[in-house]
Amino acid sequence: MSICPNCFRYNFGVNCYDGAEICAFCGYDLKAKPEASLRLPPGTELKKRYIIRTESTNDGTYQIYRACDIKKDSEVTVWELLPQKLEKRMENGSISFSDEEMKKKFQQSCDELIYKCSIIKKLDIEKGMLVPLDSFTENGTAYIVTEAITGDTLLDYRSGIGGRLSKREAFTIMLPILKSIGLLNKYDLKHGGVWLSSMYFTQNGKIKLGALGNTETAHSDTDKTSDINDAGFALFSLIAGGADAHEDEEPKDISKGTVNDKLAAFGLNKSEAAPIAAAIYSKGSIAETGAMKKLIMRR
Repeated sequence: MSICPNCFRYNFGVNCYDGAEICAFCGYDLKAKPEASLRLPPGTELKKRYIIRTESTNDGTYQIYRACDIKKDSEVTVWELLPQKLEKRMENGSISFSDEEMKKKFQQSCDELIYKCSIIKKLDIEKGMLVPLDSFTENGTAYIVTEAITGDTLLDYRSGIGGRLSKREAFTIMLPILKSIGLLNKYDLKHGGVWLSSMYFTQNGKIKLGALGNTETAHSDTDKTSDINDAGFALFSLIAGGADAHEDEEPKDISKGTVNDKLAAFGLNKSEAAPIAAAIYSKGSIAETGAMKKLIMRR
C-alpha cells in the first residue's frame, strides 16, 4: 500500500491494460514520469517521513511543496532551499554543482539555516511566523517543515479585495508578524524576506510570515532593522496600496527619521503616520499606546 502524491489517500492502485497504475480515488497515474523540472518529483520521500505532493511553487529562495507527514498522518508544507542558480538535479533528487566554491558556499548556507531553525523552534513566534516543525539536510540541500499553508499570500488577498485594507484589519494582520520580527531581532536573527508575497495563509485561516527568506541576507551580519523597515512598508502598503517591497523599483525608506517625508506616497497624513512609525521602530515590537489603540480602532 502506498500514498497517492496527488490526493494523499492510501491506495492499492488500479492496474490498467496499458501498464499504467492509477490511484483508485483520484485517477492519478502513479507510474507517470514527471516532466523535466528542477523540482522534486511527486511521490519523493524525504527523511523516510515526508511524501512530496504534486503541487509546488517557487518563491525565489525555496521550492515549496505540499507534503504528507506519514508519521503523524497529517498535511505539512516542505520548504526546499535552492541555490540562486540551480543547474541540475540528479535522478536521486540531489542537487548538482559544477563549481566547487559555489557548492561550498551553499552548504554553509544550509548549515546556518538548520542552526537558526533550531533556535527559532524555541521562540514564541507561532502567532506571527511559521515555526519549523522539523529541519534537516538531504539531497545536498536543507529542508524546513512547517504547518500546511494554502499557497495564497497576503499580496493575493489584498489584490482580491481591491488593493487596500482598513487600518483595523491591516493592524490585526500585521501585529503578530511585527512582534515575531521583534523577537527574531532580540535573538540577533534576520529573516530577510518580509514581504506581502511571503506572508501565507495557513489552512486554519491565519496569516503568517513564511520560512527564513533570502539566505544570503538572512545569514549575514547586515543591519537587521531592514526586516522592520520591510514590515513597515508592508503595513503601509496594506493601508494605502502600492507595490510589494521587493517589487518596488525604488523601495521607499520609512525609517524613523524620514517617514514623514514619504507620507504622500502612502496616502497617510502626519497624525496617522506618527504612531505607526513609533510602534514599528520600537525595536520591532508594537507599543500599546493610547494613540496606537485609537488609530487601530479607526476605519
